[in-house]
Amino acid sequence: MEVEPTPAAAASDDYDEVMKDPEFLQSVLETLPGVDPSSDAVQSAVDALRNQDKDKKQGKKPDSK
Repeated sequence: MEVEPTPAAAASDDYDEVMKDPEFLQSVLETLPGVDPSSDAVQSAVDALRNQDKDKKQGKKPDSK
């Protein structure tokens, strides 16, 4: 018996895929008013998301600061 993913799980998978697409992220960031996609703060946040995804795949827990 095969179990179908819940809508929330499917949405989470979609979100994960979108976050891996640097071109999509860049296009979204460029459309946000007052956001400079090339700023250090934005680049740092995007890098943190990517690292979080890598850690998640490796089974690591995020560092508590």
